[in-house]
Amino acid sequence: MGKTRAYGADCVLLAAFEASYGTLPMDGYTRLSFKECSLGAERPLGYDPLLGQGRDAQDPFYEAIKDEGDIGVPLDIRALGFWLKGLFGAPATADNGDGTFDHVFTSGGTLPSLALEIGHAQLPLHRPDHRRELIMAAKISFPHGNDWGVIGPESDHDLPVNSTLGHRFQLVYGEIIDRYDGVTDDEVREIDAARVVERQAGELQTARTALVRRVKSEAAQRIATLDWKVERARERDALNGTTTLQEVYAEREVIRLASNQAEAAIAKLATQEEILAFSW
Repeated sequence: MGKTRAYGADCVLLAAFEASYGTLPMDGYTRLSFKECSLGAERPLGYDPLLGQGRDAQDPFYEAIKDEGDIGVPLDIRALGFWLKGLFGAPATADNGDGTFDHVFTSGGTLPSLALEIGHAQLPLHRPDHRRELIMAAKISFPHGNDWGVIGPESDHDLPVNSTLGHRFQLVYGEIIDRYDGVTDDEVREIDAARVVERQAGELQTARTALVRRVKSEAAQRIATLDWKVERARERDALNGTTTLQEVYAEREVIRLASNQAEAAIAKLATQEEILAFSW
C-alpha cells in the first residue's frame, strides 16, 4: 500500500537559500542528509476567556501561526558548509592558488533565509517544511553520539559567561545553559582534551576486547579441527598399544599456548593501527 507521508528510509531533505525572504526558490535545491526533523507550522485554535456569555458561547478563532522546530544534521564534510552559511551567513572565501580555499564564517552578519522541504523518495511529491532565518540554534551530531549546541549570532538570549567557544552553550527550553559550569575557556579546552583522551582509551580497550574474543574463537576452531585426529589416535592406540594420542594432545596444547601468548601481546597494543595489523 502506498504511503502519502515520507518517514524513515523514504525521507528526502531538499534545501535551498532564498533570494529574498519568503520567496520559495523554483530550483537550486540541494539534497542533504539529516538525522531528525521536527520543523513545521501550526495554527492552533484560541478561545476568548470572556465571561458572562454562557458556557462556550464564543466561537474559537485562529491564533498566530507558529513556524518552528529542530533539525539534527550529521557532521558531514560536504554539507557542513551549507549549514554554516545558514547559521552565520555567507563566508569570506580566499583562493590559495593551489586548488584549496579558505572559508571564514563570521557571526553577527546578515543571515539568509532558507527553504527546506521533506519529500518522499518513492513519489514525486515534496512538502514545504520550513522557511525562516536560522537565528536560534543548530544541533550537530558527532560520530560518538554527542550533540553539541551552537548558538546563533542573532539570538535574544544572554550568555551566562563571557566566552568565544560556542560549543560550551546549549539551548534548553528557551534558556542558554553553560555545559561547563562557568569555568574559563582555557579550562574548557583542557576538559575537552581530557575527554578525547578518555574516549580514545575506551575505544582502544573495546577494540582489544573484540580482538581477544576473535583469537579465542579462532583457537577453539583450530582445536576442533583436530577432533578427527583424537578419534583416530584412540583407535590405533587401542589396537596397537601405541601412545599417539599424547602427540595429538600436545598439538592441541601448542594452540592453547599460542592463544595465551596472543592475548598477552594484545594487551600491549597501544594504537588502533596496531590492533588492525595484529595477527597470530
